[in-house]
Amino acid sequence: MAPLPKNLFEALTKAARSAPEKGLSIYPPGQTEGKPTRITYSELLRDALIRGNSIKTIPGLTPDKIVLIHLDNHEDNVRWLWAVLAAGQVPAISVPFTNNLDQRRKHIEHLQEVLHDPVVLTRKHLVAEFLDLPGLAIHPVEELDIHNTPFQVDYVLQNGFTKSPDDLAALMLTSGSTGNAKAVALRHGQMLNAVAGKSACHATHSDEAFLNWIGMDHVANLTEVHLHAMTVGADQVHVHAGDLLANPLLFLQLIDRHAVGYTFAPNFFLASVRKALEKVLLPHLPVEKAASLGLPNISTLRCLISGGEANSTALCAALTKLLQPLGGSYDFIRPGFGMTETCAGSIYNIDCPRSDLALDREFTSLGYCIPGMEMRVRNAEGGNCGANDFGHLEVRGVNVFNEYYNNPTATQESFTPDGWFVTGDLAFLDEKRRLHMIGRGKESININGLKYYPHEIEGAIEDAHIPGVTPSYTAIFPYRVPGAASETLCAVYLPTYAVDEISTRLNTRDKLRTVIMQQCMVRPYRIIPLDREFLPKTALGKLSRAKIRKAFEAGMYNASIKQDEIYLAQATGAAHLQPTTPAEVAVQAIFAEVFGASRSELGIHTSMLDMGCSSIEIFQIKWLLQNDPALVDNVPITTIIGHPTIQGLAAALDPAATGVSKPYDPVVKLRQGGSKTPLWLVHPGVGEVLVFLTLANQFTDRPVYALRARGFDGEPFFGSVDEMVDTYREAIQRVQPTGPYAIAGYSYGGTVSFEIAKKLNRDGFETPFLAVFDQPPHIKDRMRHGGWADVLLTLARFFDLLPNPEDEETVAAELRAVGGGLEDDTNKDKLVDILLSSASNQRLQEFGLDKNRLATWTSLALNSHTIARHYEPQGNVPLLEVFYGQPIEAVARTKAEWLEHKLSRWNQYVTDVQFHEVAGHHYTLLAPENVQGFYRTLQTRLEARGV
Repeated sequence: MAPLPKNLFEALTKAARSAPEKGLSIYPPGQTEGKPTRITYSELLRDALIRGNSIKTIPGLTPDKIVLIHLDNHEDNVRWLWAVLAAGQVPAISVPFTNNLDQRRKHIEHLQEVLHDPVVLTRKHLVAEFLDLPGLAIHPVEELDIHNTPFQVDYVLQNGFTKSPDDLAALMLTSGSTGNAKAVALRHGQMLNAVAGKSACHATHSDEAFLNWIGMDHVANLTEVHLHAMTVGADQVHVHAGDLLANPLLFLQLIDRHAVGYTFAPNFFLASVRKALEKVLLPHLPVEKAASLGLPNISTLRCLISGGEANSTALCAALTKLLQPLGGSYDFIRPGFGMTETCAGSIYNIDCPRSDLALDREFTSLGYCIPGMEMRVRNAEGGNCGANDFGHLEVRGVNVFNEYYNNPTATQESFTPDGWFVTGDLAFLDEKRRLHMIGRGKESININGLKYYPHEIEGAIEDAHIPGVTPSYTAIFPYRVPGAASETLCAVYLPTYAVDEISTRLNTRDKLRTVIMQQCMVRPYRIIPLDREFLPKTALGKLSRAKIRKAFEAGMYNASIKQDEIYLAQATGAAHLQPTTPAEVAVQAIFAEVFGASRSELGIHTSMLDMGCSSIEIFQIKWLLQNDPALVDNVPITTIIGHPTIQGLAAALDPAATGVSKPYDPVVKLRQGGSKTPLWLVHPGVGEVLVFLTLANQFTDRPVYALRARGFDGEPFFGSVDEMVDTYREAIQRVQPTGPYAIAGYSYGGTVSFEIAKKLNRDGFETPFLAVFDQPPHIKDRMRHGGWADVLLTLARFFDLLPNPEDEETVAAELRAVGGGLEDDTNKDKLVDILLSSASNQRLQEFGLDKNRLATWTSLALNSHTIARHYEPQGNVPLLEVFYGQPIEAVARTKAEWLEHKLSRWNQYVTDVQFHEVAGHHYTLLAPENVQGFYRTLQTRLEARGV
């Protein structure tokens, strides 16, 4: 066996020399149908040396200074990670920041302390995420002069080549949501021994590609895939998680496309793949039939590592069988155990599901340790547990860390006197010494692959001071509903109200649920009020979550649950009107199924937007509605969002209501609840507000409303910009009669927002927040450009109707060849046919688009252009926030040109204007891959303006 490299940079150098053509294929967010960025190992080595040289010029950089890397995409993280290593510095890879600004502030301040005031590498558009906190040494990578930095002689002597196996290589953060992150110190030798052990266990080699979809802040990327593939000289493919979560079958397509042999997926995602496959595969489908259907071939896949949460034996067996027609082998799913502290996977089951079916256990075993590591399970007395006896899992070995950086207390508490790392997990070893998990001593909760901590949620409940809840008598614990693909959570509390105070009981339950969902965006499975006798405290004044969970699972709370449900039924009966029509009953049943709620808590005025609704739930509702024989066959998503309550949606879908004319109302409520000033969002030129849904879902502290154009449902289009502005202003003040007002507009909507704010200010109404998303003040030249074909293409881009870039280019050429001037719609039928022939059927169905609706939508959007052909900005407003991304090529070539020559003209009409660079192109600023960063910048500016 060849000796291991002495450090990570030597490993990269070895890969560059032995496999110079192998390397990374990186798909940008939302572009998995296009060509990935390709970086060979030899190119990565050269790039790292060049960038590393520029890092050495950062003022105040000393050899012991930690470099915090805070970036938001795979390519940036890979390039700058290796640049920091090349410079001989220690990188700390930042986790994404929380949207809660108070928690984010605590987290950043904690990082400053634990990392000893690190140097921060980030992008310009991410700087705002640091909240202008004092003392931060932030260096946007755009400002580093990569190619013109004079090469320093001592750089060669101090860079990554000189590191020893025992030197610190990287810091990985274990948690970043509440300011108590621990930094796991990973050393060069530890990481290289870890990947060598993985390779020996799975017999990985250079002829198979590795596939990753996890961020570099997680060891499932860094060591399980990235370093592992590099050390064996194999290709590696990186795709962003959002793309796979939105389309689970893309996972299989990428395996086929890149001949992937090794990848990673947690149990919840395997369940998503199974559901997606069951829609397109028949049982016992022959291999030849699968090929004829154009389904992917996954015969190259040998190892699918699955960790992060317990794996269902039934799911593994079902998915294995389901994938065999696609070339899947019988034992490719390999459940495993690993932690950041063990460099990801370190214990694997390589005989799944065969051995697990033989054991007849609900969850798969986790198998055996990789070479170089050993495990034991210890009882409360400190002795080794016998076969099948429960205890605490401990591990040690060459891949196991030895300290938490700058945290000696946590380090000491995590190791036994004889040097074993205490994982905090409850487990047992069976007769063949295979590992089985039974719970988590540290009581973390894994929900759809994301880890939450009960004490953090309990702390948020304490901070909320909820009437009806006794302080310090709340407990959160995990629970897995039988047959569910992932864990959920339950809450118990000691009530302060009398048993028969049913309205207080309901309000307490609702407020508890709201706080929990703000923390983790998951509806709790149960919220249970308990008598004090069920909530005994320890001598230290703590509730035992483990005992509470055990009592719940044993049925000891069943009587309390039943009594609570009776009282809640009375309360909701009084507070929530129940359905009276068949359509309302059907919609209520669908809401109950999708959101895991009882019908008694769902009244006809219950809104899906208050139930933790994301695009996933909306698609589930759409599918269930369309498969209900009592309702309609096709339900546009716009109908669902536009009518979020049970009563409203039922009325919109009831066949008896078809053809009934309803008055136009531009207001679409995207988010309700919260005490802060409502945010009003004005539609872009396409007139629709769906583009705001992902942004609205980020808010928990304020209502969010959107304004939708007139004409989608047969009403006359607006005749002028003034008419549109007056209509929207009147609608805003009908819903929110008094200020302060917070208004923002996307693209064309920015112009409309500016005019609304002017009129509000003129009439004495306070507007302390006004924003435009990627829109200059002067627009008439753009409005006079193009015609029906161009507007149709713009609509297709905004709503991703042509996800394949090659299709977009072809369709654009065909549309422009047919033409159609600004007011010429004579060829609109042919133009729509051209677009429909290449558009994604799935996207068309999601938006309920057919030929007539698409034509109407285009005419509506074109009308917005037409009425603004002579628009000239006049007057002024006191303040404005301008958010801008990569511009449309026709208006500017670069962001710098866009800002300097177009957007900067807002200074002529605004006293105080602030410009904020954000990620994404004009059409994708609010796309899933960009929306969290956009939201964080927006939330920071809302706070800065005092709204």
